[in-house]
Amino acid sequence: MPTPAAQSFALAIGLLAALAAPAHADEEALNNYAKVALASVHPATASGDLNGPPGTTPPGIKSDAGPTTALGLIYGRRLSPDWSLELAAGLPPTVKVYGAGAAAGLGEVGRARVYYPAVVLAYALAGPKAAIRPYVGAGVNYTWFRDARISDAYNAAVHASATSGKLSSGAGAVFKIGAEIALDAHWFADVVVQRYGIRTSATLTSDTPGFGPITRTQDLRINPNLFALAIARRF
Repeated sequence: MPTPAAQSFALAIGLLAALAAPAHADEEALNNYAKVALASVHPATASGDLNGPPGTTPPGIKSDAGPTTALGLIYGRRLSPDWSLELAAGLPPTVKVYGAGAAAGLGEVGRARVYYPAVVLAYALAGPKAAIRPYVGAGVNYTWFRDARISDAYNAAVHASATSGKLSSGAGAVFKIGAEIALDAHWFADVVVQRYGIRTSATLTSDTPGFGPITRTQDLRINPNLFALAIARRF
């Protein structure tokens, strides 16, 4: 049975084929392209300690974001034979966060949906007629989080009846290397590795019986590596 991500990938390819096909194609005018990418996302997390009011939070409690899968949608415009500008977005994946450091035994402590659109300027290392066109790129992302949920394991560890979580938004760098593989005049495949710089600060407010609300904070650098395979069409 195909996974939901695979089903979404197949549906997106069908939509791309239907919407991107021009009525009359002029090969010399194919300066736009659209990509549908399926990415394996592997965060390289660096976590600060969980901080709270004196006497409420043991030292050394850290967090670690787990891997996930993301469906990306990219629109690109060729500015010249060598330079392209891309706008990348997609379906926001859910990232699970696990306890680390002194909290390594807790398992999953929370999860949130992550939105990280990006603008990337790419430079091709081979000519436009090459069957395989390696390229490099750099740009900027803006990341925000929604639907943060805190696990029962975290609540039990801090003796809370419930906890609400918020994560801050922010901008960061994007770096990518890849190769476009021509399939015909219109279609090509794209194999890419990307690195996103993502920083956030988590604010966790726990309803604590006998004490009332207790707020704790933690700084995180998630910095995910994305390994993606895309199908693309020029138009």
